[in-house]
Amino acid sequence: MIEWIFGVMKKCFKVLTLPQEYNLEMQAQIVCALGVVHNFMKVNNPNDPLFKDSTLELDPDMDDTAAN
Repeated sequence: MIEWIFGVMKKCFKVLTLPQEYNLEMQAQIVCALGVVHNFMKVNNPNDPLFKDSTLELDPDMDDTAAN
């Protein structure tokens, strides 16, 4: 599930695919901020072509309750 989320984020925000020059704390804040931006965009503009990409959809066969 985590890999899927990061895949979605990297597809939406290409900045996440580049090496960063920020410290680890700042990188974590960037990921959180982009998550908020992504959710805001999806709520306020669900018809955006970005969200029509089938590779961004959740796999219905994925089990997010799997034990560690």
